[in-house]
Amino acid sequence: MFGLGGRIVHAGVISNKGRSRGMAYVEYDSKRDADEAIRRFDRTTFMGREIFVRQDQPPPSERRRERDDRDRGRREDSRRSDRRDERPPRERRERFSNEAPRPGTEVFVGNLPFSTTWHTLKDMFREAGDIIRADVMTNKFGKSRGFGTVVFSNADDADNAVAKFQNYVLEGRTLEVRHGKEPGERRKPAFTNTEFTDGVYSNGNPSNTIYVGNLPFITTQTDLFELFETIGRVTRAEVQYNDGGRPSGNAVVEFELQELADLAIKNLDLYNYGGRELNITFALFPQRAATQDEYMEEDSAPAEGFAQEAAVQEAPAQEFAPQENAAPIPQEEAPQEDATAIEADAPTL
Repeated sequence: MFGLGGRIVHAGVISNKGRSRGMAYVEYDSKRDADEAIRRFDRTTFMGREIFVRQDQPPPSERRRERDDRDRGRREDSRRSDRRDERPPRERRERFSNEAPRPGTEVFVGNLPFSTTWHTLKDMFREAGDIIRADVMTNKFGKSRGFGTVVFSNADDADNAVAKFQNYVLEGRTLEVRHGKEPGERRKPAFTNTEFTDGVYSNGNPSNTIYVGNLPFITTQTDLFELFETIGRVTRAEVQYNDGGRPSGNAVVEFELQELADLAIKNLDLYNYGGRELNITFALFPQRAATQDEYMEEDSAPAEGFAQEAAVQEAPAQEFAPQENAAPIPQEEAPQEDATAIEADAPTL
């Protein structure tokens, strides 16, 4: 079937203890053939079942090794290259200065258009004062993440930039401009649980949200999307952190549909991911957990009417108990019938 997409190098069915997990992988000779196979076979019907075909993503540990290999290659290429940056010295200083910004001189700029470069950002904010450095944050593919920073030579210029460009509209997007964090604040744990992950546990009732345990500690939010979108559309996925702000090895993943959460548990529970077997159940949120506990307490408590009745039955019948020094209750004498009348009514033997 998948041979129609191109030349196959290797293919196999993913199993657990000899039983199929309902998943398989196909390795093609080229990325172009893999893309063609995804385009041709994704969401098609095979033997009466709709199949989902996605690009396979290796576990985070393997990706890290690949990244290290690439970085090592880049460093070797850099050593062999004698080319120098042709930008003027001032521009190089504005772009690549490694000095920590002085307190109050850094400005954070959010909601940037993805087309904005560090050079565009620098030219725009130069109206507010003298700039030392401007950066636009990028992902591992070199694409903008939609935010950046600008460091000014003094705090007054930074204040001027916040006042001048807050809510400024650039290419249809309203910028978020505020003072950056001080160096001391950056050293504090940056990772805390959100309302989506705080206090969440495993073994909840069926829903569209799952709890994933025993993840590699280097797993990121991107890893979660890449792994679970092989099942279907993921609307939210976050790593859960411990009290020290470090990954706990657990995560919460929300699917678009409950059927997809069911499928994820069926196919990926005990799946070996980065050398660790995943433990996947439905998520149990704090409010739902409290509701379940209250229900169990109410269910185990005796009914109020029954408790009262039992108390009455166990209590001594005080109305019949003799009371000391109590006045005797007068007894009415039964009326005596006339003996003559009785004899008259009696039958004659």
